[in-house]
Amino acid sequence: RLSTEYGTRGEIFDKNKELLAKNDYAQSVYLEIKKVTDIGAAAQTIAGILGLDAAEVVSKYDNAVENGFDLAVVATLFSHLLS
Repeated sequence: RLSTEYGTRGEIFDKNKELLAKNDYAQSVYLEIKKVTDIGAAAQTIAGILGLDAAEVVSKYDNAVENGFDLAVVATLFSHLLS
């Protein structure tokens, strides 16, 4: 029998027991590089919906293209910020 179990990641504390990193669920917004025909228009739309700076969206897109990535991560939305 085959069974897969996924463990949770541990939280990270400093020497004073202050939380440095915690587990959280997140959703990411990506751009598929090959499907973007007009980055300016896409950036304006995404920026308007997510409340981001369009220039930052373009910068993330350009960085992904320069590095040969298929996707550009535009934003990461953490669950505790969405509620």
